[in-house]
This record gives sequence, structure tokens and C-alpha cells, in this order.
Amino acid sequence: MGSHAHRRYGIAVVVAILVVMAGCSGPFQSSDASTNDPTETTESTVTTTAATEAGDADDASATNETGSAITGRMLLLLDGSDTHVDPWTSNRADGVWMNDTETHRWHVENDSTTLAAALGGLGVEATAESLAYDGETYNESTNGTTVAYRVDGTVVKDPSEYQLEDGDEVHVLVHTANVSVPGREYSSSHPHAHGTLEASIEGEEVNFSKERYVMNDDYFHFHGDEDGSRWHAHSTNLTVRYAISSFDEFDVTNGSITVNETTYDADQTTFRVNGESVDPERYVLKDGDQLELVVDESG
Repeated sequence: MGSHAHRRYGIAVVVAILVVMAGCSGPFQSSDASTNDPTETTESTVTTTAATEAGDADDASATNETGSAITGRMLLLLDGSDTHVDPWTSNRADGVWMNDTETHRWHVENDSTTLAAALGGLGVEATAESLAYDGETYNESTNGTTVAYRVDGTVVKDPSEYQLEDGDEVHVLVHTANVSVPGREYSSSHPHAHGTLEASIEGEEVNFSKERYVMNDDYFHFHGDEDGSRWHAHSTNLTVRYAISSFDEFDVTNGSITVNETTYDADQTTFRVNGESVDPERYVLKDGDQLELVVDESG
């Protein structure tokens, strides 16, 4: 009896161990599966984030990590060249710096900072008629040189009088007689200029929402979903001449224009930007410019 009892006891122990092991295999498998789920979720999140950043350069999600009071984007164009301020040399002690991952994003700690003060913190000395950076000074008094400031497409005549606001897109532009047209091409996510264009040929208004004006040129074009309401300049240096001549039916030369093989001389052609007559060969388009073309045979 003792031997049979021990045998039965031994069998019971083995069975119990097997049951316990069988019961534990379920949780182990479940744990492995649950470990895989977060990994898949993380990969999906990273992909989504990357896609968001690539598709929307204005996303300020990274801004909150810096602790700045206000932030925005800046295009610093010196002598027609896209210039990047080194984020590690920008003056953080003065509360102004450039983002170290988003090339064109500026940060300012004090929300009462003028544009001139912010640029000064980045090593750019800016006045209404001159700009100095990295040992080079540009003056509007020099023939062929223009210094311009635009914030969200609005003209800023004196940077010392404009107070920055959160979300501002700042364009600081210096062009000289050495400008190369059309210059470097920008991607859609890169800060670039927009404006309006109205054209009247012998009293007939041109409808720029038509298909032949949409995405007609890599550098200057209209978008199909904007109904001809604004142009896009995806380049550093686009003159009025280049912009108008980018359309197949127009050709601007020395102030005159040819429209569908009919040529009008300079006396019959007017090019205006923001209400003022300009030389189409020299004027470089800027953010917010309202471009107007009037062609009238009677002059």
C-alpha cells in the first residue's frame, strides 16, 4: 500500500506541475504579444510625426520644447543668397536664437522685442536703409542695392519700429546689381514669396485661374486650388520680367512686351508693384507684392 500510495502521489505531483506550466504558457504568450503592440504603435507614431513635419514646416510643436515666448520663420536673403544663421552662434544670452533642427525658425524669449533687436541678437545689424552681417555691409545708397523687410507679406520700412509677434514669417532681403535670375529653386516647405497679379491687355482682364497659368513654371506659378488669387515664387531671385515671361503668351524685353505675337513698346506698357511703376528687368519680387501689368496700344 505504501508503494502504491507513493506512486499515486508522484503521479499527482507530475500532473500538477504540467497543469501549472500549461496555465503559465498563456500569460507568457500574451505578454509577448502585448510587448509587440507598443513597438508597432511607436513606429506608426514616428512615421506620422515625420510626415507631419515634412508636410507642414509651420508646425510649432517643436517650439514648445525651447521655452521661447514667441517663434516664427525667417528668410534671410543676402545678395540673393539664402543665408542661415548658425544656431549655436546666435545669442541665446540675449534671448534670441535660431532653432537647431528647423533651419528657418527663430525664437525670442521676450514678446516685446522689435525686429531690429531680434536681428541684432542674431548678429544682423538692420536699419531702414542698410544691413550688415558677417563683415559685409549693404546700403541702399549704393546703386543697384535694395534692402527690404517683410513680415507676413507686409512692408516694414523700419525694423526698429516693428514689434515681433508669435507666428510671424519674416523676410529680410538684400539684392544688389549682381543678382542672378532666377536663382536657387525653393521647395514648397521653404519660406518663399507670395503675392497677387492683375493684368489688363487692351482693356481685357487676364484670368489667371485658367489651366494654362497653373503650375506653368517651376519658379513662378499659380496653384490650381487657389483660383488665381495669388502667385508663388519658389526662387531666391525672380524679377518682374521673369515672372510675366514665364507664361507662354507673354515675353518681356527691355520694358516692352509681346502678347500672342503682338508687340507693345515701353510707352504702351506699364509695370507696377504696390502701386508704383518699376523696371521689370531690375525689380525682384518680394513677399506680399501686388503686381500689376497694363498694356494699352494708345499709351
